[in-house]
Amino acid sequence: MSKREIARTWASRTMLTARAGLSAAKVAGRVAIDKARSVTELDPTDAEALAARLDDLKGLSLKVGQMASLAQGELHPAVSAALARLQSGATGLAPEAVHGVLREAYGVDHREVFEAFEDVPFAAASIGQVHRARVDGREVAVKVQYPGIDEAIQHDLRNIGSLRFLLAASSFGTKALLAELEERLREECDYRQEAAFQIHFREALKVFPQVVVPEVITPLVRRQVLVTELLHAQRFAEFRDTATHEARGRAGVTLFQTAMWAIFAMGMFNGDPHPGNYLFLPDGRVGLLDFGCVRVFEPDFVATWQRFARCIVEERPEDFRACADALGIVGSSRYDYDAGYRVFHVIYAPMRERPFRFSKAFAKEAFDTLAWKNPNLLRSDIPPHLAFSWRLNWGLFSVLGDLDAEGDFASTFHDAIHAPVPNPVRPAPLP
Repeated sequence: MSKREIARTWASRTMLTARAGLSAAKVAGRVAIDKARSVTELDPTDAEALAARLDDLKGLSLKVGQMASLAQGELHPAVSAALARLQSGATGLAPEAVHGVLREAYGVDHREVFEAFEDVPFAAASIGQVHRARVDGREVAVKVQYPGIDEAIQHDLRNIGSLRFLLAASSFGTKALLAELEERLREECDYRQEAAFQIHFREALKVFPQVVVPEVITPLVRRQVLVTELLHAQRFAEFRDTATHEARGRAGVTLFQTAMWAIFAMGMFNGDPHPGNYLFLPDGRVGLLDFGCVRVFEPDFVATWQRFARCIVEERPEDFRACADALGIVGSSRYDYDAGYRVFHVIYAPMRERPFRFSKAFAKEAFDTLAWKNPNLLRSDIPPHLAFSWRLNWGLFSVLGDLDAEGDFASTFHDAIHAPVPNPVRPAPLP
């Protein structure tokens, strides 16, 4: 059922956030009791209720739910299944609300802009929803922002303490993560900036013929509306369930390759690696979507990260102290450098071993090693420019594990960490 509008006042969002917190507490309590009794009796309706609460809120709350859904093996299966639907199947807004956004954006009725426009969205997520349309005889995807979502997100950030039950980013770096969230989410609410990043990535990733970034229809971009070419392709779940092992491996290597190349050769990280942002074309190419959450890195930091990565993949524990200090991840004089090296040695296994098979078990092991089994958890720090990098281990590794992707990830990583250090120029928002 579509919604007429999202909650946008502080009072209404605080109330809904509290309800989401109660739903989460109920689910967590039930799971804890079941675990103690070695049974799994969680009522699926409780998990669905939690997902529905987050769906109602949209914004940061829904984004947190999407992130939490990627935690391989950390959630009860019913909770994982319920939250997974938030990756692209969130409840959309009613047609009249969408039409209002389009009228405000273009100054005329949407039927004067589009030859055809489907009122029912084919994808809906945290910031906006996507509709099929036609312009000049060409099929396009029209992303329409939820009205008032920027205001709602500001209230979410004020209520962030109530959402920490799902953040699970780590016990360290929370302030940096929240600061990054605020800056990235503010940018994400301006589709003109997202369009500029998408154009930039589309051009830069032309070096990879197996990748396609949809073309932006620049004359129709507005702050609350993004129009791009429409790709006809399989969504993640369908591809995962029907593709051959070899095809899933090739796709996995492509996803990994573009992420590493973006960081180390472009100096940018698209910080939203979840299944809803990938498409799989019949000719084997992989479509990359959603460039609203991009972090631009300083050249010195990229060079430092490259040195750190080379220290791990070349298995030089004697250099770890200097590399870890330079990267800024040491937050206490009690930091155990030997344990720190062992943690990253586990996480970097795909970047050393040829070939490597990602699996759900490895994705869970990587997450557990970095978080729950990390003796330096409370002795670590995370600088602002690294605050989103944990999503490589949580998001991208989970996606690759879900694909059971097998291939030569190490060669790709070797090329990336030996690439010339980039000096990225942040693209200005479209006018």
